[in-house]
Amino acid sequence: MLVTDIRATKIKNSRGEPTIQISVNNAGSGSAPSGASKGKYEAVAYPKGVDYAIKFVNSKLRKSLLKFKFEKFEDLKKLEAKLPRDFGANPTIALEFALLNALAIDKDKPLWKILNPKAKKMPRILANVAGGGAHAHKFKTLDIQEILLSPNTRRIEDDTQATLEFHGELGKLLKAKKQTDEGAWIPSIGFGETFETLLGVTGYEHGIDVAASQLYKSGKYHWKHLWDGKSEIADKEKQIEIITSIAKEYNLFYVEDPLEQEDFAGFAELRKNLPDVMICGDDLTATNLNRLKKAVQMKAINAMVIKPNQCGSLIKTKEVFDYAIKHGITPIVSHRSGETMDATIAHIAFAWQAPFVKFGIAQKERMAKLNELIDIEKNL
Repeated sequence: MLVTDIRATKIKNSRGEPTIQISVNNAGSGSAPSGASKGKYEAVAYPKGVDYAIKFVNSKLRKSLLKFKFEKFEDLKKLEAKLPRDFGANPTIALEFALLNALAIDKDKPLWKILNPKAKKMPRILANVAGGGAHAHKFKTLDIQEILLSPNTRRIEDDTQATLEFHGELGKLLKAKKQTDEGAWIPSIGFGETFETLLGVTGYEHGIDVAASQLYKSGKYHWKHLWDGKSEIADKEKQIEIITSIAKEYNLFYVEDPLEQEDFAGFAELRKNLPDVMICGDDLTATNLNRLKKAVQMKAINAMVIKPNQCGSLIKTKEVFDYAIKHGITPIVSHRSGETMDATIAHIAFAWQAPFVKFGIAQKERMAKLNELIDIEKNL
């Protein structure tokens, strides 16, 4: 495929914030999401702002990429060599999504089949159904950012439909009046009562995203709504004790970012306490190969979140993904809290055979990705 045209426009993500959308050859398009809870090791989304990135694409980049030959995923290396360092993580990902989607249209194949025609196994979903933290703004009643459910009927359509229906009823059970950025319910009841409600529903495994860096200030973890609204200030050892207690009491299979983003040793200690639980890094690893290598060396995690715009390169994202698989780390391909209707990530997750996806379970931007997986499943 030869690139004959590139255009960039401004759209709004699910939080109403401006972001970039890029189209290639008037066919394939791509847009970039944005996170609210960001690790400090993430690549900068827009070093010079959204407007600069759009203007740059429509003037200089458009001219330099005319007649660019793009035939396979690995050609993204040649693309990235043409991009200036200050282009930004989000414009890069939007452009790469657009190129891949244009290629799929050009070859008249679904994108996943171009990336990996041997892909067969659908991922399990991690559905964010209740939460607080940075995603809940002033309405928070939970310090924990996400409470997650994971069904496993081995059919993505059944899992999605059942969880979506349950999510619709859950708001009443939690006496919730508001939702987080990702469409999860903000409970009006305490943490313990919330989990007791969820544990009463069969067919799901349960997990949490603590997003502990958001709680960490001046060397301590500041809980405002821990056990039924009680506050607590915890040092590292107390934090490990709290998370261990929560995981055991509620039989969690998944715990994400239980400690702040520099505490590899703390993650490793928690893994020893919870050997049968997925201890997952997000802010800790930030889809960064060097951070992942350190986590592997210190035996800090056995799972990690994969977000392409955290590193701002699909080539680097694939390197991180492959390194995780090689070293027994479960990769979880994830959306961001400020999402768009772009569903490219669903094809990437399936093509790379990700064991889990974390796409949410409410709002059109999140359902677009789950529906794309359902379509892939139906057409296998």
